[in-house]
Amino acid sequence: MELIWVFVLFLGFVHPSRLSHLEVAYQWKYLDWVWPNTLLTGKNFTLGNAFTQDVDIDRQGRIFVTSPQWLDGVPISLSLVTKAHGPGGHLLIPYPNWSWHISFSCDSIVSVYRIAIDECNRLWVIDTGRVMMRAVCPTKILIFDLATDQLIHKYVVPDDQVLFGKAALVTPIVDVGKTCLDTYLYVADVDQNGLVIYDLYRDYSWRVNNTRGNAFGPDEDAMNITIAGEWFDLTDGTLGMSLSPLGYFNHRYRR
Repeated sequence: MELIWVFVLFLGFVHPSRLSHLEVAYQWKYLDWVWPNTLLTGKNFTLGNAFTQDVDIDRQGRIFVTSPQWLDGVPISLSLVTKAHGPGGHLLIPYPNWSWHISFSCDSIVSVYRIAIDECNRLWVIDTGRVMMRAVCPTKILIFDLATDQLIHKYVVPDDQVLFGKAALVTPIVDVGKTCLDTYLYVADVDQNGLVIYDLYRDYSWRVNNTRGNAFGPDEDAMNITIAGEWFDLTDGTLGMSLSPLGYFNHRYRR
């Protein structure tokens, strides 16, 4: 029996005369890219092993998708959706360009789970450095200027804050203050139940662990999942996060 993955992006909108509903904007049987030449075509690529994890849209309307290297044969981890079509669906191109994905070094983009775009027109990329769940490179934070698609800042997260390769920093939440330099980044560690906070102005980060109770860990009463008669324990810790609106004293409440 052949397993076919179908990935769908939905576009929601509100019409003044009826309730909000969803329409399919893009869908894929499998992911594929616009290969620039025959030397790169299919390099380190296993059809069907790459799948979308996160999506975001910038001011220009460009659609970014991530495809973490959870399986072997995923050549690109951060892409833009193009208008070109292939047998599997809309073709992708690597962001910001091919050179960031084909060098096979830790200076390249290795494996991206989720991304964030802020009001300063910056793309925040959390590169876990993990391939097939194994840490092969340091975790790093990359910040791109979306007006120029140039890297404007890079920060390598200290090894002790990612528990020497055991942590999986996945969800980035950007908190911009009075200026674009006055920015904090909150990143959830879904595997080791913690939170890494990065201060852009000071170019410094620190980790918050479960010091009281199980604030960042899974709910033990809700870990057992059953789907189609099959059951498993989902032990993910903190994954989804958001920022509250500014309060009375211009303070936020993170949740």
